[in-house]
Amino acid sequence: MPTFKTVIHPRYKKADGVFRVKIRITHNKQSRYIPTCYYASSSEVNEKFDFKRGTSYVRDTMPIIDEYRKICNKCADKIETMNVDQIVELIKNYKEDENFKLDFIAFGRRHIQQLRDNDHKGNADMYQCALNAFVRFLRRNKIDINEITSRVVKQFITFLENEKPRAGHKKGRRSPSLYCATLKALHNVAKAEYNDEDIGVIRIPLSPFSRTKVPPIPRTEKKPMTLEQLRAVFNVPDDDTFQRRGDYNIRNLGRDIGLLSFFLIGINTVDLYNCTGIQNGRLIYNRTKTKNRRQDKAKIDIRIEPEALALIEKYRDPTGVRLFEFHRKYANSDIFNAQVNKGLKRVGKVINFPDLETYTFRRTWASIAWNHCGIRDDIVNFALGHSPREEKKLAHIYITEDWNIVDKANRAVIDFVKSNQTEVSLTNSKYISNETAPEKSVQAPVAS
Repeated sequence: MPTFKTVIHPRYKKADGVFRVKIRITHNKQSRYIPTCYYASSSEVNEKFDFKRGTSYVRDTMPIIDEYRKICNKCADKIETMNVDQIVELIKNYKEDENFKLDFIAFGRRHIQQLRDNDHKGNADMYQCALNAFVRFLRRNKIDINEITSRVVKQFITFLENEKPRAGHKKGRRSPSLYCATLKALHNVAKAEYNDEDIGVIRIPLSPFSRTKVPPIPRTEKKPMTLEQLRAVFNVPDDDTFQRRGDYNIRNLGRDIGLLSFFLIGINTVDLYNCTGIQNGRLIYNRTKTKNRRQDKAKIDIRIEPEALALIEKYRDPTGVRLFEFHRKYANSDIFNAQVNKGLKRVGKVINFPDLETYTFRRTWASIAWNHCGIRDDIVNFALGHSPREEKKLAHIYITEDWNIVDKANRAVIDFVKSNQTEVSLTNSKYISNETAPEKSVQAPVAS
């Protein structure tokens, strides 16, 4: 157990001749000093730098030393394994923790800004949506983190389940699970920053999200297009109705970007918006959605097929700043994505697919590759830029990625869609199996 003594330190004599009174903490033959609010003059200190008789500093600082001993006694099971610096930190933190307050909303907004500053825009947007929903529920912009209990979380879930959607929007079913998971992550970030379990400093003791049963994330109802619907997109004619000067016809834009996404294996609009150029006939980029979560920065390397090149030339940036001119038409990728999806809703009316959106083309590529072209699911995952399954991650450390496999798979999918085939012949190939198999013809199932 550490010992405490009221002292002055001769090295820290101030210019006016006074000394700061300090509490010396000694533990395992090492000493550190915590300053008090008291000052002793030179006339109150003898030649050995002890307090002279008649001074009251030792008596005045006894309550401080008593408080320090109480703190150490509370953590007696840990004190013996701590060094003197950790004990000093423990004492200082305990003094600060008596009235600890943390505005959870303000903390969340600071964390969101840090995510944006570090180029984690997608995560920042998700945290922002969850925090905005929490503010709507609270009907105020401030709440202390220790006010958030499991009861509050349950009330928040009920609020989300009953909240009416915005005008013109459908009510989603994912918000209770998604927002609670996001706020739980934010709550854990705060605990990691302000708690220190190693030295017994627990400023945020509650775990309200862990103690509350959150509804599971419902299985998505969004489906890919059927083969017939995708082929119908190819035949959607140009819309010659009014468009603003210098802008695109919105239906034509939606159709073109949807097909371009398909030809480029489900590329997202944010990546189209930010693309900088073509390298040796290939589009090489880091997928924005996952590049900050993966060691390989979610690198994608796609050969540009002739069908894609025609659309690239149609929208190429004449200034050469980026590959496409979208950045000259729209202030950011979110606005670009919104316009594309508006156009796709109009395309969807033509092909009888009302929920058509950019991600539909990504799902459709994967479904046709698997269901109609017999491409192995691991190649489909690789082509889409998904991380390898947990049991295969170690192997991928040693594997040199060969994007030619993806090129062949993409060509096979495009050729199949452009043909009049409705059934596929599965033959021995690297796409289907590593073993020799006799050729057989099977009826291709409709993508669902």
